[in-house]
Amino acid sequence: MIDSTIVRAHQRACGCKGGDANTEAIGRSKGGLSTKIHAVVDALGNPVSFHLTPGQACDLDGADVLLPDLKTTLC
Repeated sequence: MIDSTIVRAHQRACGCKGGDANTEAIGRSKGGLSTKIHAVVDALGNPVSFHLTPGQACDLDGADVLLPDLKTTLC
C-alpha cells in the first residue's frame, strides 16, 4: 500500500547556512511550510520505503518514484 501524509515544518527548518535550499523537500502552501511523506508499507503496516516531496506536491509525484521499486508476489 502507498500512503502519504503532510508534516508541518518549522520556519527555521529550511535554508540553513551552507546548505542548498533546492535539495530540501520543504514547500510553501496556504498553511505554511510543509513536507509530504510518501510511504510504501507491507501487509502488516511495516514501512518498506519512503520518499519526501514539498508539501504542495500531489500524491502522484511520490507514487511515480515508489512504484517502480515494488516487487509483486503471486500466491
